[in-house]
Amino acid sequence: MQGSRTLARTPRDEGTPTRVEITLEVVSDYLHVGQGKATIPTGIESTNLDFNKVLAMFNRGDPLAYSQIDNLFADYNAFPRDSGKVIIPGSTVKGAVRTRLEMSIPNSCYIVDRTGNGKSPGYVKIFNPDQNKRSDNYAKGHSVNPGKVCPVCDLLGSPGLGSRVSFSDLVLTSGRLGVAEIDKMEYEVAMKGSRFSGFFLVNLKKNEIGAILYGLGIRCEAGKPFSRTILLGRFKFENPQFGRVKFTANLKDQEQCNQINDFVKEYRPKDIREV
Repeated sequence: MQGSRTLARTPRDEGTPTRVEITLEVVSDYLHVGQGKATIPTGIESTNLDFNKVLAMFNRGDPLAYSQIDNLFADYNAFPRDSGKVIIPGSTVKGAVRTRLEMSIPNSCYIVDRTGNGKSPGYVKIFNPDQNKRSDNYAKGHSVNPGKVCPVCDLLGSPGLGSRVSFSDLVLTSGRLGVAEIDKMEYEVAMKGSRFSGFFLVNLKKNEIGAILYGLGIRCEAGKPFSRTILLGRFKFENPQFGRVKFTANLKDQEQCNQINDFVKEYRPKDIREV
């Protein structure tokens, strides 16, 4: 690794600011992207609670009344929301793109994966991470490629180096939510066929859009883009009913294929099939 703090990289403000609209479709039975537990009312009809008895306990100051009220509420794992809208955070999408690019591009480092230690067997089977590969750290002048940051860090950033791409949250635009139970815990899920829409912004210099589309699982064949199924969210490796999605981009077919083909020609990425 290099110890210099002057690693070569693309200036952050170079290129043409470009916005690309993207859509995610859930193709498995369920998709859960976690934000932590939430508490919801279960309704008195779902319990054996004697309302009049509990009211009498409150009236006489019995502290056990509070434990009775707890039965009216349940913890479950909610889908993320922002201002009341159901979302997939942009950071989740960016992380998914980064993982695919790090695993695909031969001379990239592993910011997301690190060395692959502690990963699920499903992850290791699909991505087969190189246990000897390490991470760039622009702030410390460390790089896996002598004198320059890796191509993924050059696009998506690393410690001390800002990203040239930003992803919006993806907002639920069609479909429905439900609840699935895993190991006696309930999870709020987006059901099969649900769609989320958003965009990414990138300073376009050459084939940056092609790299991002590739990281989203979009490929090109005979001049036509098509979408591979990729894994996203909780339980994607453990349960095939969860976490299968497809991305599409609102760009002309030829533009997508030109960008993807230019990216593939330059970097010769490994084409990983996740399902």
